[in-house]
Amino acid sequence: MAFMLRYRLFMWNNHTSRALPCLKTKHTAANLISKDKQALSALLLSANAVYADECTLNIDANDMMQFSTKTLSAPKSCKKVTVKLSHTGKLPANVMGHNWVLSTEQNMQGIITDGNAAGLSNQYLKPNDSRVLAATDIIGGGKTTEVTFNTSGLTAGTDYTYFCSFPGHYAMMKGTFTLK
Repeated sequence: MAFMLRYRLFMWNNHTSRALPCLKTKHTAANLISKDKQALSALLLSANAVYADECTLNIDANDMMQFSTKTLSAPKSCKKVTVKLSHTGKLPANVMGHNWVLSTEQNMQGIITDGNAAGLSNQYLKPNDSRVLAATDIIGGGKTTEVTFNTSGLTAGTDYTYFCSFPGHYAMMKGTFTLK
């Protein structure tokens, strides 16, 4: 459609000295080509922004004890990954708090058991637990938090587990993270 409009404008401008009455300025072929170059430049810049942002992952959690996705991945070229967690619910952290914790599947249950004993003041995580690869703070409804972690200790192609460590949430709030 846009091509046809440009073609008609080009033909009109090359066959008459009058501009189209509905247009305030005369569009020439050179003017249209310039606009195409601007559009292409904008497209290329936005593609670079998307590429630069591929190491930042967004995930939501809600009052129904659900993450917005069961899988997250980042390119293995990412030296660091940032996970941004948004709690889209309304309940406070002490009632329906959520966090995002990354570990291996085999370590998840031990982290949860020790985290329950550690309590909310410790984000339901045992302090300095080496089994935790990355974790955000516990947040309540309407809040956001994030964690940035190095990927040097992770193996590309290996499935890691992420979950919420708030008591009882891990059964429903877990997923798989992979470096691809």
